[in-house]
Amino acid sequence: MKLEYCSNDDYMTYFCKGKVDAEEFKAEFEKAHGEKFGSGWSEPKHKIWRCVPDGTGEYRYLYVPATKRGKGAFEVTVTTCEY
Repeated sequence: MKLEYCSNDDYMTYFCKGKVDAEEFKAEFEKAHGEKFGSGWSEPKHKIWRCVPDGTGEYRYLYVPATKRGKGAFEVTVTTCEY
C-alpha cells in the first residue's frame, strides 16, 4: 500500500488506491505520518474518485468524487482532517 497526501483550502487528506482494511490503513498512516492515528483524522472510508486536470491552473490536477466506477474512476481508502 502506498499512502499519498493531498490537500485543499479546508482539508488535509491521506489516501491510497484500492479498498484497504481500516486497521491496516491506520497502521500505514502511523508509519508514514509519524504520529498515532486520531487527532482529528476521520475514520478511513472507501470512496470512488476520478483524477481530472485543474482548469484554473492553481493545481496540476484534482481528485473529485465519482458517482460510479467507470472510465478513469478508481476506488480509494481515505482519511481527512480539517485545518
